[in-house]
Amino acid sequence: QTVDWTAPCTSHWRNDDALDNWNEVDQVLFGIIQNGQMVKTALFNGDGTTNMDWFRADNVLKSCWSDLEFGPHLFFRVEGDAGIKRHFFMARNYGGCPNDAGWVVVADGTPGPCPWEKSDAYPLIKFAAGPTSEKFSQGALEADAVVVFLKYKKL
Repeated sequence: QTVDWTAPCTSHWRNDDALDNWNEVDQVLFGIIQNGQMVKTALFNGDGTTNMDWFRADNVLKSCWSDLEFGPHLFFRVEGDAGIKRHFFMARNYGGCPNDAGWVVVADGTPGPCPWEKSDAYPLIKFAAGPTSEKFSQGALEADAVVVFLKYKKL
């Protein structure tokens, strides 16, 4: 199916076939889309993972953020900090709202406790724009979408 990633995000899109055949996944490319362009990526080892645990620091093969693989990491999970609806969360630290830092967060729904995650529309996707982690309140930009591409094992 073709997806127009320049269109506004009004809902989540899910590929059931990919999730049903995850055991055949070799690599996973996680991408950040801004203004119709893929502006940030991280490549993960998908071999031996599930659709929920591939998104971990120890699976990073390559990243546009030089400090992503080695952290430190407070959160690095698809489910993220689920209690406050922060998913696909790559967080370096919590330090009080102005000092919360990391690489990516998808704020998904009711506003969380920090001003940096307030929005008129959700999901709100924020990402570190530079080569390393950034404070979500200062150096992070808003993205239009995140994408997950799968490379399958060769038979």
